[in-house]
Amino acid sequence: MKKILALISVTLLMGVSKTEKSSSVTSTPHDHRLCNSFPANHLRFPIKNDGKQITRPQFRKILDAAEGVYKPIFQSVGLGRFYIVDRWHDDTVNACASIGAPCSKGAAAAKGNDRYVEMYGGLARHPYMTAESLMLVICHEIGHHLAGYPSYKRNTSPMSTEGQADYFATAKCSRLIYSSLSPKTNQNWAWANKNNIPAEVQKPCMNAFGNTEATILCLRGSLAGLSLAQTLGSLNNVDPRQLTFVRKDPSVVQETFETHPKAQCRLDTYVAGAICGADPRTPFSATNPNQGACVNQLAPGARPACWYKAPGPSGLAAR
Repeated sequence: MKKILALISVTLLMGVSKTEKSSSVTSTPHDHRLCNSFPANHLRFPIKNDGKQITRPQFRKILDAAEGVYKPIFQSVGLGRFYIVDRWHDDTVNACASIGAPCSKGAAAAKGNDRYVEMYGGLARHPYMTAESLMLVICHEIGHHLAGYPSYKRNTSPMSTEGQADYFATAKCSRLIYSSLSPKTNQNWAWANKNNIPAEVQKPCMNAFGNTEATILCLRGSLAGLSLAQTLGSLNNVDPRQLTFVRKDPSVVQETFETHPKAQCRLDTYVAGAICGADPRTPFSATNPNQGACVNQLAPGARPACWYKAPGPSGLAAR
């Protein structure tokens, strides 16, 4: 196995969509029809065409793969139409989930119920980003819509919290997408054969899933999580070498932290989702924190205590 690939090969046909060239989006913790993947920032990465960035066709194929899997899922759970908005020419380092209208079209004031994920080219062009981590960002944003408990405003918002969206990204979404693609291309096994996976990543995945394709999905999710954590850390000048699979965030919250956790905590969450053995086809619940999740806080796979506080027996919130 060789050096980790920066790009995945998805064999879906490249879709055609309109792109828009400007307007970054900001949101506040009180605006719960609109959620950014990262805190608002001033980083910008323009198109260079230097062979080192994710390309336009690769970006488009990743969006198509995610949209193809999740459009029918949104319809099946009664959330209406789902769209991934392509903003390749926008240099903003972020992504956004919204209800009623795309983030850049005033989602906070919208009254409709269509669901959106808006993806910016600047994020894809960040030097720490890979195709796997870009897919994980899409999954995180989908998670704001579908990841259930806990959601913002103490579980009264329709949008799941940042930590829960991270957990959903590796526990559910990326597994479903890569599983749907692999029968057509055998790409998961091909990915494993071409990549050099660190032992500290291999061991927990092998312990969780053995010598199966589920192990490869665990590996892909974990490594994508590292790339994303490094990207997040760059917003605060965090040395990427400080973010590791071995050292965990020791923080223990007294109540669930709703906004963006620190970079190491987010990496811990991606890894926990990746090694959780719950069936990825079992959805998370809006009110029951145990459904579809790993809940033993002393075992691998549970939501990390650096952002999540499990409710007591009577602490489940109804919407």
